[in-house]
Amino acid sequence: MKIVMTLLVRDEIDIVADMLDAHFALGVDFVVATDNLSVDGTTDVLRHYEQQGRLHLIEEREDTYDQPRWVSRMARLAATDFGADWVINADADEFWWPTNGDLRTTLGSVPDGVDVVVAQRFNFVARGEPSGTPPAAPWHDRLRWRYTMSVNHEGVALPPKVCHRAHPEAQVFMGNHWVEHPTRGELDDGRLVVLHFPMRSYVQFATKIIKGGEALERNDDLPDSLGVVWRRLLDVHRQGRFEDEWRSWAVDDAELADGLAAGTMIEDRRVADLVQRLRSAG
Repeated sequence: MKIVMTLLVRDEIDIVADMLDAHFALGVDFVVATDNLSVDGTTDVLRHYEQQGRLHLIEEREDTYDQPRWVSRMARLAATDFGADWVINADADEFWWPTNGDLRTTLGSVPDGVDVVVAQRFNFVARGEPSGTPPAAPWHDRLRWRYTMSVNHEGVALPPKVCHRAHPEAQVFMGNHWVEHPTRGELDDGRLVVLHFPMRSYVQFATKIIKGGEALERNDDLPDSLGVVWRRLLDVHRQGRFEDEWRSWAVDDAELADGLAAGTMIEDRRVADLVQRLRSAG
């Protein structure tokens, strides 16, 4: 069985190598990646893995964040050109985590007749104050606590993500939340979760919102109902209130202690420990 991951990235230099190494360790065989106008060194990281024969790189020059089209293209290539049996459509801030075993055993045990596996997402808690420079400590050293409920930084329920059996006509929709073709059935039994690190630093998150939100505005084919959080936060940035928003989300030590005591937050070192182990191994 061959597992191919698709990856759409833009300026994710702080996490992209860790994310790729982690998923290779967890059972991903190959990655089809689209880099969309990165300027921070992300493209060079992807080229490094391509030179190793573990990744196929597409450099997308449009600045319209046409995610459904670009991810569907990668998903179909995974099926037609790279021999995928299963396709995981991921973002750079996501770690697809099997609750037992690895990705190979987890997806290999999916019953015949089931073509889509649902993975609930859990956000990790934002930490730190706004700053003009990225934090000195790497992201995995700072982000070791997550919310116990599947909600975003605004307390809104997070839609799950899906992976699917490879198919040359797969259509992946906005956010990688659902897929059409194949459609024989889906499984949501908790065998996979997505550990999500969207807010790793103020600089990283602000850059993501500004560039992503502006690209969404340029895409006339996507309705305003898609990407509503990015669109709202871009308006907040334009009003000069983004730092205040960040401070309302970032959790200080006292708030973290309260969250742990109340059971709304939990320490979860799975990703941090794996990343540290892989970094130490060189």
